[in-house]
Amino acid sequence: MTELQRAGNPGPGDIVGSVGEISFTPTAIHVPGQTIPMAGSTWIVRDQTRTERFLPTWAIVCAIVFFLACFLGLLFLAVKETRIVGYYEVEVTNGPRRYVTQIPATQTTLAHVRQNVDYARSLSTWAEQNGGSPA
Repeated sequence: MTELQRAGNPGPGDIVGSVGEISFTPTAIHVPGQTIPMAGSTWIVRDQTRTERFLPTWAIVCAIVFFLACFLGLLFLAVKETRIVGYYEVEVTNGPRRYVTQIPATQTTLAHVRQNVDYARSLSTWAEQNGGSPA
């Protein structure tokens, strides 16, 4: 074990992050069926989501039940819920090598995906400046 690893810094073979099916170390990107060098890699995130607003079932039921009791039940028809549908697409390329993964969208997924891709981009820059090997 090197001094850097003992100090809490990852070694060249340690997985430091992942995005969907893509995992990466400071020097390599691991995808199903291949390993891509980290130095010189390009990362792209595409947002393939849309937001839908809809009237939830519980609001319809409450509107019917409370309409029979009093006309205030119609206020339940003003209730709307919002959901995100779709996926986030992450593409990593390095020369002729390319891999694309799709991550189902949730409220918190985009922040997680962008954070990990930004970290991978910084590792790619670091690996390119340092010849692709750890210091």
